[in-house]
Amino acid sequence: MNPFDRKVVEGQCGTGSSTRSPLVLGNDGAGVVEAVGDQVTRFAVGDRIYGQFMKVELGRGSYADLTVATEASHLAHLPEDLSYAVAAAIPTSSMAAYNAVETLGLLDGQSLVINGATGGVGQSAIQFAAAAGARVIATASPDLEGFVRDLGADDVVDFTAGLTAVKKTTAS
Repeated sequence: MNPFDRKVVEGQCGTGSSTRSPLVLGNDGAGVVEAVGDQVTRFAVGDRIYGQFMKVELGRGSYADLTVATEASHLAHLPEDLSYAVAAAIPTSSMAAYNAVETLGLLDGQSLVINGATGGVGQSAIQFAAAAGARVIATASPDLEGFVRDLGADDVVDFTAGLTAVKKTTAS
């Protein structure tokens, strides 16, 4: 479950009375293709897929035994070495990270500070920014420094250390 699902329940997505009932939540998901339409060429029965499934206006989401998606939906083939549970946690947070990094238009060698680097969006942002050639500065606790470095962070700031007040002095 991600914040988008909560916002849908709270009516913050502009859905209001136009939402079909019953509403099945679940924006992100992963599973196996059970059937395809005649015109579908991107996926085949038996394919492992993951992505964003929710269509609020139609009342359908991924928290169901079966759901329907169009071939043009935000879906991708699931790599064999990725579990369904992990894959289902990726789409919305990674799309947010991708869009943010892409919007920045980072150039090779530019620096980017990623606050909250160990969260869902932050983990993906590190990887996208590093792939773009940016110098990534990530905030993380000391026990997760190695983790964010493995994702591509060049430098890690320990956010648990706090700040020390420094008194400015002037020479006489």
